Amino acid sequence: REHPDYATNCNNLAELYRITGNYQKAEPLYIEAKAIREKVLGKNHSDYATSCNNLAELYRITGNYQKAETLYIEAKTIREKLLGKEHSDYARSCNNLALLYNNMGDYSKAEPLYIEAKTIREKVSGKEHPDDATSCNNLAALYNNIGNYSKAEPLYIEAKAIREKVLGKEHPDYATSCNNLAALYNNIGNYSKAEALYIEAKAIREKVLGKEHPDYATSCNNLAALYYDIENYEKTEPLYLEAKVIREKVLGKEHPDYATSCNNLAGLYYNMGNYKKAEPLYIEAKEIWGKVLGKEHPDYASSCISLALLYSNMCNYQKAEVLYIEALYITNSNITKNFQFLSEKEKELYFNTVSFYFKAFNSFALKRKAESPSITEYVYNNTIRNKGLLLKSSTAMRSAILSSKDTALINTYSKWINLEKEITKLHSIPIAERDKNPEELEKQANILEKQLVKSSQLFFDLKNTQNMNWKDVQKTLKLNEVAIEFVHFNYYNKNWTDTTYYCALIITPESKYPEMIPLFEEKQ
Repeated sequence: REHPDYATNCNNLAELYRITGNYQKAEPLYIEAKAIREKVLGKNHSDYATSCNNLAELYRITGNYQKAETLYIEAKTIREKLLGKEHSDYARSCNNLALLYNNMGDYSKAEPLYIEAKTIREKVSGKEHPDDATSCNNLAALYNNIGNYSKAEPLYIEAKAIREKVLGKEHPDYATSCNNLAALYNNIGNYSKAEALYIEAKAIREKVLGKEHPDYATSCNNLAALYYDIENYEKTEPLYLEAKVIREKVLGKEHPDYATSCNNLAGLYYNMGNYKKAEPLYIEAKEIWGKVLGKEHPDYASSCISLALLYSNMCNYQKAEVLYIEALYITNSNITKNFQFLSEKEKELYFNTVSFYFKAFNSFALKRKAESPSITEYVYNNTIRNKGLLLKSSTAMRSAILSSKDTALINTYSKWINLEKEITKLHSIPIAERDKNPEELEKQANILEKQLVKSSQLFFDLKNTQNMNWKDVQKTLKLNEVAIEFVHFNYYNKNWTDTTYYCALIITPESKYPEMIPLFEEKQ
């Protein structure tokens, strides 16, 4: 049991279990192989690096991102040292680490690693190698995630063509290419192209992997989502149900993918007007995401919004209001954290993914304000917080601090940014896999933030603006003065309408709450 060949057997059997979706059997075998290789071959051997990489891949697939990152980095460091930066194994490490960062939503870290892997693979293996197809596919997935479809499409097509030629049309990787290209076409509204590719991917996965594999469940889910988009609910429901049953059996009831199935099925019932079926599924998804991913995660915020929309349609406005406020608190907090280190373009793309939350809330507030006048506080605060100027000010502050000659200020700022990045990363991974408590890091970040507020006027101004609320504005008003904010938003009423409302938000020195006054529809 301490022979390298025995370790190879453990590793290979684990690989088989991973590929066929039997993750519980795979993990102990990967761990055993890694331990033998460490003892017999040492930590500077390529086989040990392979064990680190393979175990990391398992953890990535099962959502244990913290463990995966440590192992991927270890494998990459060993391979760079032993093999150099132009070896296919080093390229694989770059690719896999990028894949992890992409899953975590850290696109700025993922892109350069994907590009590095692709460049090496083209040079070493040529453009008709499965590894180059993988690089094309993964880089395309990144661009697809950030909405850059024109960059994503040719890369997806290239990956699919290589895989068809080299691996054939019955290979799981070819099925993945069909699935991914279909998702792109679905995003841009080319439903006929998307449907044909989703059906092809599903048929291959059923034949090659079987009907109890997570990838087959993904195919069911994705095809269902397409039918949902084109309002073919008769075809949608059985596919969503099939995906949910498989995920419950294979992944368990506390996996994020199972929560996604609950959420998607709930969304279908919501659109069909079957609120009694939708409610328990939305609640189940919310509880799983809250427990597994944490209550700061975007998926948890999304589930709060979904339930808020449901309760609003059921005329349970009190429950809806509480959920809206919780979701927007999380969303605003995530915007603040992410905007510290995103580029201007990345900020814009990120904000677009959550902007409809604010539009839906403004629509709700317009109906709710007579019964709950205090709701206009949140409308006003969100409006002044999310103005374009505010969204860009963090970049100006960052460059001003970094170009100053104040070493102490720069060091404090760098420490604060690194802590904010670490906190954001911890909030993006399941609670069980966190190796640190984000609350402890937040305390450290708050201490550094106070130091920055004291020593940098720019930082003080930015933080003041971010924390400003309507009462701060009211305090500046003199007698007979009035502050007016204008806001416009697509109107949501059971579903999104074609109407865009313009409203004024008015504060006087005597206002108990901001007044929200509808002005006109855009078409007027």
